Amino acid sequence: MMRLAQTTVNTNGRTVLNFNNDWGFYRGDLVGAETIEYDDQAFANITIPHTMRLEKKHSNGGLVVYQGIGWYRRYFKVDEMYRGNTINIDFEGVMIDSEIYLNGEKVYTRNGGYVGFSVDITNKVKFDETNVLAVKVSSNDSPDSPPGKPVANLDFHYYGGVYRDVTMRITNNLHISDALQADKTASGGVFVTYPEVSQTFAKVNVKTHVVNKNNTLADTKVVFKLVDKEGNTIAQGEADAASIAVGGDKKFNQDLTVANPNLWHPDTPYLYSLVSEVFNGSTLVDSVTTKIGIRTIEYKADGFYINGERLFLRGANRHQAYQNIGDAASNSMQYRDAMQIKENGFNAVRATHYPNDLAFLDACDELGLLVIECQPGWQNFTNSEKFYDLTLRDTREMIRRDRNRPSIILWETSLNETGYSEEWAKEVTGIAHAEYLGNQMYTAADYGLQGSFYDVNYKVVDTNWESDQRKWTDFDPNKPFFTREWGDFEESSKALRKEGEDAMMTQILTRQRYLNGDGYSDWGGLDACDRIGGYFLWSWNDYARGSTTETLGSGTVDIDRYEKYDYYWFQSMQSARDSVHGPMVFIASTYSRTSSLNINVFSNCDSVKLYQNHELVKEITREEALKSVPNIAKKGGSPIFTFTLDQFAAGELRADAILDGNVVKMYTVKTPVQAAGIEIEVRERGIMPVADGSDLIPIYFKVVDKNGTVVPNYEGKMKISVTGKGELVGKNIERIGVEEQSVEGGMGFAFVRTADISGNINIHAVAEGLNAGTKTVCTVPYKGQFVPDGQHRPWVGGVDKLETIEQIYKNIAVGKLVTSSSEPGDIITDAKIESITSSSVSEADRGTDKLRDGITTIGTGWLSKELTFPQSIIVKFNKPQSVVGSRIFWEKDSNWYTYELEVSSDGQAWLKALDRYVGGQHFTPEKFAKPYDNIHYVRITIKDITAGGGFRIGMSELILYGKDYHLI
Repeated sequence: MMRLAQTTVNTNGRTVLNFNNDWGFYRGDLVGAETIEYDDQAFANITIPHTMRLEKKHSNGGLVVYQGIGWYRRYFKVDEMYRGNTINIDFEGVMIDSEIYLNGEKVYTRNGGYVGFSVDITNKVKFDETNVLAVKVSSNDSPDSPPGKPVANLDFHYYGGVYRDVTMRITNNLHISDALQADKTASGGVFVTYPEVSQTFAKVNVKTHVVNKNNTLADTKVVFKLVDKEGNTIAQGEADAASIAVGGDKKFNQDLTVANPNLWHPDTPYLYSLVSEVFNGSTLVDSVTTKIGIRTIEYKADGFYINGERLFLRGANRHQAYQNIGDAASNSMQYRDAMQIKENGFNAVRATHYPNDLAFLDACDELGLLVIECQPGWQNFTNSEKFYDLTLRDTREMIRRDRNRPSIILWETSLNETGYSEEWAKEVTGIAHAEYLGNQMYTAADYGLQGSFYDVNYKVVDTNWESDQRKWTDFDPNKPFFTREWGDFEESSKALRKEGEDAMMTQILTRQRYLNGDGYSDWGGLDACDRIGGYFLWSWNDYARGSTTETLGSGTVDIDRYEKYDYYWFQSMQSARDSVHGPMVFIASTYSRTSSLNINVFSNCDSVKLYQNHELVKEITREEALKSVPNIAKKGGSPIFTFTLDQFAAGELRADAILDGNVVKMYTVKTPVQAAGIEIEVRERGIMPVADGSDLIPIYFKVVDKNGTVVPNYEGKMKISVTGKGELVGKNIERIGVEEQSVEGGMGFAFVRTADISGNINIHAVAEGLNAGTKTVCTVPYKGQFVPDGQHRPWVGGVDKLETIEQIYKNIAVGKLVTSSSEPGDIITDAKIESITSSSVSEADRGTDKLRDGITTIGTGWLSKELTFPQSIIVKFNKPQSVVGSRIFWEKDSNWYTYELEVSSDGQAWLKALDRYVGGQHFTPEKFAKPYDNIHYVRITIKDITAGGGFRIGMSELILYGKDYHLI
C-alpha cells in the first residue's frame, strides 16, 4: 500500500503521528525567528512537503530557483500521557542545510538533504503546553554538503525546503532503535538478510537492535513473526532473552525458515510482513513491521541474475523534480511515478543522483521495479575534510536506510562523474561491504573512476567511434558491465512535447540508431553488445537544470509526466508475450495536414496492419521491419513499423497489431479539426486523493475538437480555477502562470492540493471561443492522526506576499553565449584576436576556428588529432590586452580535465593564471586571482584527461575576458 505520513497510532507501545500540517513559513532570513516569543504573523500557512518557492515549468527567461534562507515554525502540543516515553521528530528530507530549534534552543544541525534524520526531544519537550519548533533552512550553495556543486554548474536543481514528510515518533523507553539514529555498523533498527534461498526453502536472518532508555534494567526478549499477504503467520521465532542495562543496547539475532517461499521478482513482487515485537518481561512494549522480499541476486560477467535466472535490465534514470513544486511531491505522486515507469516498459530505475523518497522506493518494492541506489554526488569533490567525511556518512546512511528493500539490487557508492582518489574509493567500498556483509552487496562505479575497487562497472566496454570501422575495447572482460546513462547526446536525441510530432519522432529515430549500436563510445554498443547486462536511459522525465536556461527534453515523459512518443516506443521493447506488459501498438502521428506521410507505428507484435480511412495501406512483418536494426532484436526489442502514405486524406488511421495470427491490439488517431472545448483529465492512476491537507492530484487540461481529439497547434490561453475541498497549487502567484496559462501541444497542467476535510473538489477551465471544461474529484477522509496544534496567533502572510523578489538567473546557457553577473569581465571579441593555433588538429573539420563560432554543444569545436598529452591552444591578440578570466566549454561532458592557462607578453616568458582539475560540465567563467596587463598571448595546455580516456581531446568553445573593453 502507498506510504502515508503516519504509520501507527497507539499500537503496541509505538505511536507515529503526522507532522506535515499547520506549519508557518517565511522566505528570507530573520533575526530571532527561532525564539518562542517571535512575532510570526507575517508567515504563510503551509503544509509539508514544501519547496521554498514555486518555480516556472521552464527556466527560459533567466530566472533561477530560489537560493537563500527560509524559516519554518510549528506550534505543537504533546499529551501528558506520553511523559516517560521517548519522543523523536523524524525528518525525511530537508534541503540543503538546516538548523532545528525547540523552544528557542538549537537541538540539531544537518548538512545535506537527500537522507533524513531524527531529533530526540524527549528531555526538552513540554507536556500539555505549547512548544515551538523552528527550522532554519538554507538552499544556498553549500560546497561541503554532497553533492556540493554550485547550482550554476549543476545538471539539475536542489530546490530547497522541508520537502519530504515529517513525523513524530513516540516509543516506550525500551524500543527498537532507528537505523540512522543508532549509527552502528551493520546494525540499528531491523536488518534482514537471506543466507539461503531456493524455490523450496529459505532462511531469513533477522537482526533487531533494541535500546533501553529506562532508569532500570530491562529483561528483554524479541519475538519475530513472518506474515504472508493473507495474514497467515508462516514462520515464528524468539531470540534468547537478555538483560539490557540502563542506557544500554542489545542486538538480537534470529533465523526463520520458510518452506516453498514466494520469491520476490520484478514480475512477481511478493512482499511478506516481518513483525518484530519487543517484550519487557511479559509486557509487549514495542512492535515494528518491515516489508521484505525473499530473493537472491548475483552479478556475473554476462549480466544480472535474480533467484538464479539471468534478467536483462532495461531501465531509465529518474529525477525527482516536478513542474512548479520542484522536489516537494506528495507520496501519491512518488507512487504514481513508479507505476508509470513500470508501465513505460522498464523493469529497473536508476535513482539519479541521490537516494530517492521513501514512498518512491516503497512503490518499487511493491510494484517490482529494480533500483540502482545512488549516493549524492555529481561532478564535484570539494577539497575539504568535511565534504570527505559527509560523503562517507551518506554511504553509511543510504545503506542503513534502505538495506531491507528487495528492489535495490545495486549500490552506487561512488560520486557520479567525479574524479575522487584511490583512497576515497577504497574507504567507501570498504564501508559498503562492512555495512552489508555477505554476497548480496554489490557496489558500482565507472570503470575509469577507480572502478577496480567496485563490484560492477559502467564504461567497461568502449567503442572507438572516430574510425570508419568501429573498434570495440573490453577493458575487463570479467567485470559485470552495464551502461548507467545513454540516449542523450546529439540535439536530435532531445525533444520537448511542445515541440511537436516531428521533433518527438526525430528523437526516437536517433535513439533507435543508438540502441542498434551507433551511439556514444562509452555506452558500450547497447543492443549490439553481447556482454552488456543492461542499460539505463537518460532520462525518464524532462527536467530543468541549474547549468542552463534550457529545459532538457531527454525524457519519455514531460516534466508534468504526460507521455511523449518515446514513452510508447520503449513499451514496444518488452515482449508481447511478457506477463507484465503484454502486446501493444501506437501510431506516432497526429495525422494532421502538416504530418509526415511516413507513418511510424510502434508495436511488439508479429506484424502490423495500417488502415487509412478503413482502407488497408499495408501489412509489415516484424522480420521486415528489423532488417535495418538487427541488433535491437538481440535483446528482445522491437523495430519501428514505417508505412508511407500516397497522400494525406483527412479522417483516421488505424493500426492493428497481430500476434499468432490474431489482432490483439488496435490504435486509432483522427485528424484534428477546429478546437471546440476543454477536456479535463485527472490522473489519479487508481490512487484516491486523501484529505490530509498535503496530497497532490495531477490535472491535465486538453484542448480538443468536436471528436475529442487533442488539437496540438492551439496557441491560446486558458484560465483555471478550483473550488471546494482543495486548492490550485500556485494560486495568486502570477509569476509561475498556473491560473492563466498558455498550453503546450494542446495541453495545460496544474496540481491541485487536497484540503484537510474530505469532499468534492471542483475544477473549471475556460478559454475564449471554447466550451468550458469541468471536473469534480472526490477525496477520501484521512485516517491518520496529526500532532496537535499549539496555541498561537493566526498567520496572516500568504504565498503572494512572498513573491516580491526575483533573482537574476546566474547560470549560463549552453549553446548560447550570454553575459551574466557572474562573468569576470567583458568578452574579448574576435576583432581583437589575430590567430588561434593548436599543437594538433583532427583531420575532420574540427580546427581552432570552431573555438569561436558561438556554438558550445559537444562535438562542435576543436579536436586534437593526437591522443597524447600535453596538447595546447595558443591565442595571439593583435594588440596587448588586459586579461582577467576565461571560460571553456569542453569536448566531452563526462571527462575530467587537468589543464593550465598561462599568459605572456612576448610568447617566451609565461605566467600561470590557472591550474585546474575540472569536470567536463564545468563551463562557468573562471576569474583569475589578479588581472594580467600587457598580454599578447594566452596558452591553454591540456595535461591529462580521466574518466573517459583520451579518446577525444578537445574543446567546444573558448572565451577570454578582458578589462575596460566592451562587446562588439
